[in-house]
Amino acid sequence: MQLEQREDFDDRHSAIDVARAALNGLNDVLFQAPGTVLTQFMTEVDDLVRLAAAARVAITAEAVQRGEVLTSTSPGTLAWVRSQAPTTVEAGASDIASCSAAVNSRGDAAPVGAAVVDAQISPRTGATVLREMEKLRAEVEPEAMLAVIDALLQMGRRHGPAGVRMVRPELLARFGSSAFQEDQDRRAQRVELSRGIEDDGLHRYDLTLDNESRAILEGAIGPLSKPVPGPNGERDKRTFAQRRGQALVEALRRGMSSSVLPGASTKSTVVVTIDHEKLRAASGAGSVVGGVDDGTLLGSETIRKLACDGVVLPVLVDKHGGVLDAGRAERYITREMLRALWLRDRHCTFPGCTAPAFWCDGHHLIHWADGGPTRLDLSALLCGGHHTIVHRDRLAGRVIDEEVVWDLLAGSYDKYLLEWRAEQAPPDEHPSIQDRPADLHRPSGEAHLAFSEFFKLIGASFSTGPAGQVKLSWAQVH
Repeated sequence: MQLEQREDFDDRHSAIDVARAALNGLNDVLFQAPGTVLTQFMTEVDDLVRLAAAARVAITAEAVQRGEVLTSTSPGTLAWVRSQAPTTVEAGASDIASCSAAVNSRGDAAPVGAAVVDAQISPRTGATVLREMEKLRAEVEPEAMLAVIDALLQMGRRHGPAGVRMVRPELLARFGSSAFQEDQDRRAQRVELSRGIEDDGLHRYDLTLDNESRAILEGAIGPLSKPVPGPNGERDKRTFAQRRGQALVEALRRGMSSSVLPGASTKSTVVVTIDHEKLRAASGAGSVVGGVDDGTLLGSETIRKLACDGVVLPVLVDKHGGVLDAGRAERYITREMLRALWLRDRHCTFPGCTAPAFWCDGHHLIHWADGGPTRLDLSALLCGGHHTIVHRDRLAGRVIDEEVVWDLLAGSYDKYLLEWRAEQAPPDEHPSIQDRPADLHRPSGEAHLAFSEFFKLIGASFSTGPAGQVKLSWAQVH
């Protein structure tokens, strides 16, 4: 819907009063909205929140520039934001303050502030870009910064803060020689766990982990934190944090009750992809896959060490790591196939769902009962809830260019099944999954931006300087 743009400030101020009145007590009348209208209304309100977030930054920047903040009783911009926008006390005030400073900047931060007040990116994303800019100044030459900032902004628009934060670690992992491992080793020294503080029978701990420790923790508690339906199929009422806390205690209990570690399975192993040559040369880094820590980078030496301990399962990106095409001799998806599905899908493949891989089951895109073989190219990850929906509504999914695409029209599976049966060659003519190329290192979801995208956005190439620093040169990438 095209929005009317009002020119006069007083008109806009009055319109905001009207919007506030419309939202006040909204819950009392929502039952009157038809389903389709309710869905569209959700999108419209979300857009209102987006524009309001941008407006808060613009207002703060104007107040700073006029001297309103300086002459107020607040000791600084951050305190002023918190006093005038009470909802930011818990979170968000620092993002607004830093982005408003960028708005008033005459340096290279100005484009970031402009992108925020134009509502192209959120204040949180803008603040993340500003932080990463400062970290990257030591890694690239000064004349390259404007191009880097432009690429960071594009990544922020497409992938949010997570995509922006991927850039510097990936630069170090790919081009930084031993710098990434050295940086990771330094961070490992800062792992700590506080002494518990008791409060009415509950104990609060503060835990700080580096990437290696986080990968181990998530690998241990991930499978145990999966939502568990009630006896009658009702949804698990525990919060995400409650499930994770209880999973941690259960993992420790199992470890203490056994003289050896519990039996490993695909779902209780830290799976890391790494280039074969990097692992042999002890350079670069690998990427954790399958859990809520999906995409976390681990140095190659760290991976080698953990592999010796049996904690990490390294998967070389140019190998399949086992037989992936099990054929119809296998009724269930094998551990090797499940591992490959983790690498390909990363999470539940149902549109909009980001349930981690270790909460998901392998689903036959052509049902076993309908003659479907157990093959990687006919399988997909689905969380428990969406697995039920796919079977209930008989939805069809297809693997296209290593990505699962779903047809959400009820009954679409029946049409797909007829097409699939018509196309079938004799069983011995099916190509093995091992015979076709597979990009097992493909990141999935917008949060996991391939570094090659940043590489193309910036339109330049990188090299490693004599001190291990990343240098950017303007040899255009074709």
